[in-house]
Parts: sequence; C-alpha cells; structure tokens
Amino acid sequence: MILEKQGDREVYSDTKELEQEMSDIARKYPEDLSQDYIAKDHRYTVNNTFSSVRRNLLNWYHFRENAVVLEVGAGMGALTGCLCDRCRQVTALEMSEKRAEVIRNRYPNRTNLEIVCEDLFSWNTEQKYDYVVVVGVLEYAAIFGKQYKNPFLEFVRRLKSFLKNDGIVLLAIENKFGLKYWCGAAEDHLCQPFLGIEGYVQDHTAVTFSKARLKELFTNSGYGKIKFYYVLPDYKFPTVIYTDEYPPGASAVQKTAFQYVKGSRLIYDEKKLYQELIENQVEGFFANSFLVEATAGDGLPEQPVYIAAKGESRKEYRVSTLIYADGKVVKTAMHEKAADHMQCIKQYEEQLLHRGINVLKSEWKEGNIILPFYSGLIAEDYFHQKLLENDMQGIQLLVDVLESNIKKSSDFVSDKNQLWEICNNRKDYGLVLKHGFIDMTFSNCFWENGELVFFDQEWCFDDIPLKFILFFAVRQSFLSFTGKSKITLDELYRKLQIDESCVKDFIALERYLWELLLYRQEHLYDGDGWYQNYSEKISLIPQLQQYDKLEKKVEEKNEYLLQLEKELKEKNSHILNIEQNTEQKNQYLLHVEQEIEQKNQYLLHLEKELARKNEYIQTLEKTLTQQEQLMRKEQGKLLYKISRRMKGKKDRLDEHG
Repeated sequence: MILEKQGDREVYSDTKELEQEMSDIARKYPEDLSQDYIAKDHRYTVNNTFSSVRRNLLNWYHFRENAVVLEVGAGMGALTGCLCDRCRQVTALEMSEKRAEVIRNRYPNRTNLEIVCEDLFSWNTEQKYDYVVVVGVLEYAAIFGKQYKNPFLEFVRRLKSFLKNDGIVLLAIENKFGLKYWCGAAEDHLCQPFLGIEGYVQDHTAVTFSKARLKELFTNSGYGKIKFYYVLPDYKFPTVIYTDEYPPGASAVQKTAFQYVKGSRLIYDEKKLYQELIENQVEGFFANSFLVEATAGDGLPEQPVYIAAKGESRKEYRVSTLIYADGKVVKTAMHEKAADHMQCIKQYEEQLLHRGINVLKSEWKEGNIILPFYSGLIAEDYFHQKLLENDMQGIQLLVDVLESNIKKSSDFVSDKNQLWEICNNRKDYGLVLKHGFIDMTFSNCFWENGELVFFDQEWCFDDIPLKFILFFAVRQSFLSFTGKSKITLDELYRKLQIDESCVKDFIALERYLWELLLYRQEHLYDGDGWYQNYSEKISLIPQLQQYDKLEKKVEEKNEYLLQLEKELKEKNSHILNIEQNTEQKNQYLLHVEQEIEQKNQYLLHLEKELARKNEYIQTLEKTLTQQEQLMRKEQGKLLYKISRRMKGKKDRLDEHG
C-alpha cells in the first residue's frame, strides 16, 4: 500500500503510473470490453481492477427493487458496474481523484452512477441509502481516521448513519484467522506471514479482523441483525460463497484458484484441510474472507445460502448456481450474453431425459433453471469413501454404472473424433459419442440404490470418445480427494484400459475444450508478486525437505566422523603404544650408544696401548736387531778368533805331527 498526497489529504494509491495505466485501459476498453483485453494479462493489480470474477461477490445478491446504494471506497470500480446493473441509483464514494477518474472512464454512459471524490470520515449528505457496500476498506480506518480513539468503531457507526431505518450494510473483508494465514500465507496488506494471527503491533496501519471482532464492532454500533457469508478463495476473486447452513464440497474447493502474495512461506496446502474444517464445523472461523450483511432494522431478507460462481468463463457461458435454505437450486445467467447458454442447459436436460437417463427434472422460470430439493449422496463422496476403504471393486461398480449411462446418452459415430484433429492422428480411442455430455461426472450426480441421478449437465460437445468422459470423471474426483488411499490414479486408468499415450491425448482434449469456454485456465493472477495456488516457490516444504536431506547428510557425516574418531582413537592408542615402545627402544639405544661410546673410548685406549706397545716392540725389535747384528759381529769375531786358534793349534799339531 502506498499513501499519496492529493491536495491537503493523503489517499490510498497503487502508484501514479499504475493508476494512469488503469485509467488508459478503462478509457480504451470501457464496461466489460476490458475483460477481453486483460485475458492475456496476468498481473494481479490489473485483474483486481478489471476481472469479471470480482463481480461474483455481489452479482447473485437480491437487492430490493429500486435500491439506492452507497459504495464506500469504490477504488477503481471493480464492483461499481455490477451495482449499477442491479440497483436504481449508485453513489460511488472514492477519496482518490485518480482512482475516481478510472471509474468515470470505465462507465462513461451510466446514467444511474454518481461519483463523489470524498473521504467517509469527512463527507456528509442528507441522502439515506438502502444499502451501503464496503469492500476491502474497513482495514484502513486506522490510517485515515487517526483523529478518532477507535477509528474502526467510528467507521462502522458512520456507515449506519447513511442508511435508511431498514437499510443494510454489505461489508467484505479478510479474516485475520483465515486458513491461508495459518498455512503461512503473507498478510495481504503488510506482506508478512502470521502477522495478523500474532496480533498487529504497528500503529496506524492496515489491519483485519476475526469473525468475533467484526460481530462486536457491528453490535456495538447498533446493528441488531448480522449474517456472515464465507468466501473462497477470498472476497477479491470469489468463486464460492457459502454459509454455516451449506458448506462447500471437496470438488468445489479443489476447483478454486487460490492466490498468495509475495512474502508467503507456506507450510501446507490449505485445499487439503477444508474437509476437516467442515467435518469439525469450524469452517466459519477459518474462512479466508467474510461478506457481512448487517442491519439495524427488523431483519434481513432471504438470500441464497450457497453460491457457486464462474471464475474465468467467457461472457456467453457466465452462469452461477444458487442454493437456498429450503434446498431449492437456481441456475441463473450472470451476463446478458449467457441467456442462450441457459436455454442450451435446459435442452441438454431434456435430451438426456428423452434417452432414458435419470436426470433431476428442472423448471424453467423467467430465464432461470430451478431444481427441486433432493436429498442424496453425491456420487463423488461415495467415490472418495471407496478410495478411503481401498475398495477397487466398489469404484469399479460406480464406474460401470456411469459408463452404461454415458452409452445411453448418445448415438455413436465411426468416422469422426475430436482427438483426430487435435492430436493429428487416427488412433482408436474406442466408442465415439455423437454428443458427449462431459458433465456426466461423479460431482454432478447422486448415488442411490446402485443407480446414478444426474443434475447440472451444462456442457455437450460433438464427437467425444466415451473413454474421455470416463477419464475426466475419474480424474476429477481423484484429484479432489484429500485423504489417503493405496489406490492410485494410474491403477484407475489401467482399469479403464487407458494407456499413457491416451492420458496425454485426453489431457490435450480437456485443455482444448476449456479453452473454448474460459478466458484462461491457469496462471490467472500471478503477476505483481502474487502466486497462483500452492507453489513451491513460496512453500517452506521443499526447504524443509532440503533441510531434512541436509540433516540426514549431517547425521551420515556425523556417523562417519564418529567412525573416524573411533578409528583415530584406536590409531592414537596404537601410536601411543608405538611411541612408548619407541621411547623404550630409544632409551635402550641410548644405553647401547653409551656402552658403545665407553667401548669406543676403551678401544681407543687399547689402540693407544697397542700403538705404544707396537712402538715398544719396534724399539725392542730394533734393539734386538742391533744386538743380533752386534752378536753376529761379536760372533764373527769370536769365530774368527776360534778359527785362528784352531788353525794355530792345527798348525802346531802339524808341526809336531
């Protein structure tokens, strides 16, 4: 939300640039021409301004004849045209001149529309109104009513001051305890998850309320009669509006397109919880949005207790189903161009009755189709029950009965097939119906005593394979199932003898048929930071799953580390033993080295002794040699003397002869 200065006051703005673009679109494509223009534009703000789905909030409501209406906070006219269509005179009160300009450009030829650029807190008029319509405005009372001690109470009291004595306020607002917020959706105004649930702490900001708080505001403001309607997915793009008397079925919830603003951190898909809320009778407390009907008069007039509206249907097929407290069901056109389609629906009913199909007989009254109250078990609920029980035999019986009815609904053709052209083949898809009533599904019939009783047969196409209608019926009911079953969709396809290639072709045919009826089928309003339905982009589940994977990896690594630590401890122990052994060996080596050193020193000593002794021996040997030489010399001398003496003696002997 952006606050912009206009003159001497602040006003709500979607930015000057965007509002100027909206004004240009409105000028170029006034009235419902804009719906065709925006069919390819998925930006949330553009659709919030121009989408026909916005009108579903009140296009079913029975305004009193010649009603005079005050629309407070008309914005850029999303509901203004609807009010002009249904009421005699409409005053659109919008405090922003730029946004009021968009309304003027959208509805240039409306003679029953007055546009007043004023603030509710300061505007006064003598006019009294049958209805005051307030859609998505009360939330901002604390911003634009700062001068009041309790701006919200003052706001609701001022609404009452503009009403006739029996006048009625119709107020739409988000529920601070809406299921989407419990699932982690960001608060719409401040874009933070769980903000409203935890309680707003910031002053002078947009806030929303619980059912009890809203009831208290209206009661304290003098409104004696208050009724709550609950809106799916919310009041901005409503396709289902229900009450405590008539909650929605599983199929209606599953077909609803939810939106989530940026900043959402979803922890669960809310579609899977609605059945539990309904069974526990707390769907009102957890509704995403409220439509409050309140009066200070004697009472509130009878209105439908359940409204099933179209989402993105083209004008020619825009039809809503209204259910009343007495069980009466009324199908009614929500666009003048849908009148022919209403007649087709009635004709389809008569065709089926003529062919022996058990169809609820309706009444045609003033262009509406009126069905009587019928108490029975919806076949889709029976289908879901069989899934919970894992009862394939029970499902097969249901499918067989449906197949026999489909075969009765039309003649067969052999030379035509919608799929041949769509899929560019001549494949054999089995029996082909000349007229295929694709609404012969489990959500559009009752299961009673082994037979099917059909209602609401809205669509018929030529040259449709019988197996496609069975496929569509089974697939639709299986996808709306929120419980757990051992039976899979693939098993059901096999039972229908539908192989993988046929599934692909049938999905292509389904898309082709809906493209003929709808502006768009998916990615409806997922621009400007909004997301279409439950998305992994804004879901914490993948992140939690990733966290679980990381946690598992961490556990595995911790186990591995523990194993390594154990091995390391063992190795450290082994190393310690080695170190101790090494220390002992080192000490022994040191001892050995010391001994070796001692022995080396002793050896050195011995070597020195040996050297000394060798020197002594050499000395002795030298002395001995000298003595031997002397002795030999002396011996020679002695021998010479002896030989001389002997010769002398011999000579003497010879002389004496």
